[in-house]
Amino acid sequence: LTLQIPFVNSGQLAIQSGALSLGTTLMLYPAGTVTGAVIVNNVAINGTLHGSLTWLGGTLYGQLLVANDAVLSLSGAATKYLDGTLTNAGTIKVGSGLVFNGNSVQVVNQPGALVDVQGDYPIYPSAGWPGMQFINAGTFRKSGGTNTATVSGIPFLSTGMVESQRGLFRSE
Repeated sequence: LTLQIPFVNSGQLAIQSGALSLGTTLMLYPAGTVTGAVIVNNVAINGTLHGSLTWLGGTLYGQLLVANDAVLSLSGAATKYLDGTLTNAGTIKVGSGLVFNGNSVQVVNQPGALVDVQGDYPIYPSAGWPGMQFINAGTFRKSGGTNTATVSGIPFLSTGMVESQRGLFRSE
């Protein structure tokens, strides 16, 4: 499915297969939030997120920009698989594990943006893929959990702030 017009959603969006290619902005309302959750399963999402989106499970392909007015929440017990580029200018709340699953997978946390790891969750690769990076130029924060959150097997490049409010953060 390719959309060349703004896509507005106020409920649950379940994409079971295929690709959602956005030629314009992904907008979730009312008041910049979604009242349900977005279920992603082996789907390409290309575009800009405004408002809030909850990623409950599956694989996210493509290139997604989390705008400065947006929140992307990784939530629920299912592991999230990233096979693309996730650029953050807003807030990403990490409430579950994140697996880098492909060549050149990147998370880019821009200046002024926040990645908030809200527990003892790992960020790691599914295999030794080349080109994977976690680039932090904003704030990378561990705000929850009493043990250790790790970024392992992926280069963690930081020119921004790294802080742990609870427990430990380790990059290995």
